[in-house]
Amino acid sequence: MLLCLAFLAAASALALLRLLPMSGRDKGIEILALRHLLLVLQCQVGRPVFAGTDRAVLARCCIEAMVLMVATGHSL
Repeated sequence: MLLCLAFLAAASALALLRLLPMSGRDKGIEILALRHLLLVLQCQVGRPVFAGTDRAVLARCCIEAMVLMVATGHSL
């Protein structure tokens, strides 16, 4: 587990270093390519089917998030 975390941290650091010298145009192209990849993957996977308990957990998380936002003074 620790080795996996170290690998992810190193990969993220290298990805960040790769983005630093890129121009705005290059970054825009990279974002478009990643968005396209995400759309392709979403089409392959399809929509998840939620059970009643899944919906209840998600609803409770949304309520807790809204309460926390109101308590800290953030607007919706």
